[in-house]
Amino acid sequence: MKRLLVPQLFLSFSLLMLMAACTKESQTNLANEANYVNTTDSGYVGVIYYNLNLKQPDPGSNFQWNFGYANVSALAFDVTYQVGNSFRRTSYGAPVAKCINFFQPTSPGSVKIPARSMDNVSFAMTFVPAQSQTSYAFYLSGAYVKVNTLPYSPITSIPLRVIINEPVEMNSVWIALRQTYKINYFATIELSMDKLMSGINTNMMNAATLTNGSIEISSTSNQNLYAIILNNLQGNNMNVHFWVPEKITINPVKE
Repeated sequence: MKRLLVPQLFLSFSLLMLMAACTKESQTNLANEANYVNTTDSGYVGVIYYNLNLKQPDPGSNFQWNFGYANVSALAFDVTYQVGNSFRRTSYGAPVAKCINFFQPTSPGSVKIPARSMDNVSFAMTFVPAQSQTSYAFYLSGAYVKVNTLPYSPITSIPLRVIINEPVEMNSVWIALRQTYKINYFATIELSMDKLMSGINTNMMNAATLTNGSIEISSTSNQNLYAIILNNLQGNNMNVHFWVPEKITINPVKE
């Protein structure tokens, strides 16, 4: 499940903007079931407002992205805390029914956090297919730029789609949170394209199966690449940017 409002190549999703949800390869409305429950504790640290930033690949990457979305059904705030000499883990969440276009500003929502001691925290978003089956859980489209090895051979751009049509949770790295206050925070999870495609090399892409001249990475096509992407998305890989008062100490945590 991680810091906030970083300019660079990010597309920051502000809290006050609304957008239409998505059809499978474009945009419309949907309603998703939630798999987290709102907290009802009377005392609370505050509300954590979630944002999602898309970070484009580093210059020179073989991947180019131009459209993408995710159907967010839930937000989660995972906490580890110490009891005696042992550490325990719990999670607080909120249901959501929003389709986020990675290339348009918006926010999926917020989570209310009860007052409690915390040591390390992580952030997550759950993506699910639309109940109407009109949109996927997670979708990206763009191109794979194939550099041919023969001298003077042309560079080939092959249409590329990544389709996840099953529930999946995107998790941030863990960060250390040593103190808590009753105040609102902002957390931005960074969907890094470099991290998402990590482990997939040019040989694997060059050997990918083509469907009507394009590369589809899904549960039914190029499953070896699909498994890598799914693992990258679900692992605690994505950075989080967490805006908090100066009194709170936050440090990255190595697992």
